[in-house]
Amino acid sequence: MLKSYNITNLEEFLIEYGLTSKQAKIYLASLRLGPSPAQAIATEAKTERTNAYDALESLLARGLMSISTQGKKRLFVAEQPETLETILKEKQAALIEVIPQIRSLAATTEHKPRIRFYPGHRHYFEALWQISTLG
Repeated sequence: MLKSYNITNLEEFLIEYGLTSKQAKIYLASLRLGPSPAQAIATEAKTERTNAYDALESLLARGLMSISTQGKKRLFVAEQPETLETILKEKQAALIEVIPQIRSLAATTEHKPRIRFYPGHRHYFEALWQISTLG
């Protein structure tokens, strides 16, 4: 069964994955409205039009929005949510490619710390994994 999310949860989720609060609100508002002018999106997102334009421009640059025209009107269109997945996969591929280079920068001295602090429950399994790989 799928978990149900409210708008606030969805905004928080998008923020966790790299959008600002305003960008998340604008993106979700645009998804709800469909092709719309900036003023309508700003109203739906409960933000000022000037702030909406800033968020729209950054979402355009990230590939999460596009622009269509209807007569003389510029309409902003949110890309489908699957675009988020594609962007994350591209970032993951880039990260996997660069990790060996980053790892090569790590100091190879014998004086590495033997005690590490893992705050919170989220890091419990990471700590267990670290212990199991020390051999």
